[in-house]
Amino acid sequence: MCMKYTIVLMLLLCLCVNAGAQTEPIQMLDTVYLSDANLKLFNTGQKQHHISEKAIARHNFALTDLLQRQTPIYFRQNGYGMVSSAAFRGTTAAQTAVLWNGININSALTGQTDFNTLLTANLSSIDVKFGGGSNIYGTGAIGGSIHLNQNLSKHVEEQHQFQTAYGSFNTFETQYAYQNQWKDLKFKLALVSRQSDNDYEIPEQDRQNQNGQFEMNSLDAVIRYDLSDDNILSYFSNFTFGKRHFSLIRPTEPRTRYDNIDTRNMIEWQSSSKHIQSKLKLAYLTEQFTFFDNLLRNTSSTSEVATQVMQYELLYSLDDIKLKTILNYQNAQGKGNQLDSAERDVAGISLVFQQQLTEQWNYEFTLRQDVNDDFENPFLFSFGSQYHLTDRWSLRVHASRNYRLPTFNDMFWVNGGNPDLVPETAIQTEAGVNFEAKGLHLSLTGFYNDINDMIRWLPDEFGIWRPQNTDEVVTYGLEPSLRYDYQISDDQSARFQANYGYTVSEDQSTDNQLIYVPFHTANAKLIYNINQWDFGLSWLYNGEVFTQTDNNPNRIVEDYALLDLQIGKRFPILLNSRLSLRAQNIFDLAYEAVDNRPMPGRALTIQLLTSF
Repeated sequence: MCMKYTIVLMLLLCLCVNAGAQTEPIQMLDTVYLSDANLKLFNTGQKQHHISEKAIARHNFALTDLLQRQTPIYFRQNGYGMVSSAAFRGTTAAQTAVLWNGININSALTGQTDFNTLLTANLSSIDVKFGGGSNIYGTGAIGGSIHLNQNLSKHVEEQHQFQTAYGSFNTFETQYAYQNQWKDLKFKLALVSRQSDNDYEIPEQDRQNQNGQFEMNSLDAVIRYDLSDDNILSYFSNFTFGKRHFSLIRPTEPRTRYDNIDTRNMIEWQSSSKHIQSKLKLAYLTEQFTFFDNLLRNTSSTSEVATQVMQYELLYSLDDIKLKTILNYQNAQGKGNQLDSAERDVAGISLVFQQQLTEQWNYEFTLRQDVNDDFENPFLFSFGSQYHLTDRWSLRVHASRNYRLPTFNDMFWVNGGNPDLVPETAIQTEAGVNFEAKGLHLSLTGFYNDINDMIRWLPDEFGIWRPQNTDEVVTYGLEPSLRYDYQISDDQSARFQANYGYTVSEDQSTDNQLIYVPFHTANAKLIYNINQWDFGLSWLYNGEVFTQTDNNPNRIVEDYALLDLQIGKRFPILLNSRLSLRAQNIFDLAYEAVDNRPMPGRALTIQLLTSF
């Protein structure tokens, strides 16, 4: 179908179903006030991890540091504060979807998100969904998805929040947020800044990290206006800008810098009736970066992308059945010094059906078809089910087909792009068992993922690196997790949580493990609270990774285990403040996440959080 006719049809469907939603007397449905309600309603059979606002506030503002200590996601970080990418279950960074209030914000240039350009301080929560999600979230959600949420509740109390921290390597973090409510208008405005000289002494090497300084800033706004009990109008805005000097491997290298400016704006209208909820999202996103390849010569290259998104969701609920339609249209336009002018239109429709068969058993299935003028998009499907054997034991299964479109860089990069690429596709299955008792939560998940036409940059017959659809990759593994909460007394409590991931990610042509995919990842955390004091001990482990496709055992990044300590005390009479001291890598171990990119040793940070 021609793209322009598809777009017209989608707009007409939006108008028709929205008009039909108001034909019966209005009654309040069990409204979900989340910008991404799909995350809560439609995840049957899939593993999911929630990070609360309280847990976010206990960490520094770096999203990478938070996620790698809370989840088994593997992060590939080119030095501390430098480019950081996340990968689930042996997949690549471009196969991880990142969603901001329900909208995919992966770069149209690279297909991935640099997690060191995202700050956590203004988020209300973070949700991590493991496994394929292309049926709802579109391209890129093959390994898993990370959801960054900024939500306002129906009732908001006036509050000022101030958070500041100072740490090793002359690192500053500052955040101020203000929220209030005037009748039916609620809002939260916030700004945050993080900067560092990042000139740490490299353990076991007689030198400092050079040219590693960085700064990142973010301005955020969330506004909600209740038009009526059944209609909510919301506005979300994020403006992120910063600059990073990239650390030198050798002192003789030219000094480089990367400047980025990202804007995200979205209007959302949610309407509810007796059995129907509808939601319309209109978003405009921009990304722009400038890379200075030699600061002495001041030479640079620039790329930028503007993306427009329209998404309409219609949910029909009746007794034990939920039926949802999602219509999505996205237009992206890119240009740059090293990029031929690029434009892409993608439209898609998803149908989701969920049924609660009994009190113990529910299931759901999803169908999706995307269309665009550049590719023949695969037909997608998913099926999930969960069965409660007892009040404590439950079983879950999930299977899905997912895909990823080639990026603008893959197709249009000057002297390297390949316009003949086809989308990656993947078939994924997972099964798990959950156990819940008083304060105890146990989970064990096994997964299998068969990926075809994986895109890799390889040298052609002329020695020029170009992207090609070359590989079939199979990933499989196990993910056990544990959380135990124990109330010792009225003023004492403890929590222990742990995650482990065993992952095999094999290139089927060679039977070799993919580079930068560890077989083993793990983390654990113990938190003890007594009166106004809290003590935290966290442990992070990443196994060794190969750096060459032939799995040469002499070319690896060695495994490492880090131990962090945190002590905090609340002062309720002083504007409900909390003062904490955090020590990372307390044993001052030397380690690398990427070959030849040493990470810092011991680092100390003192943090003050107050609200009034």
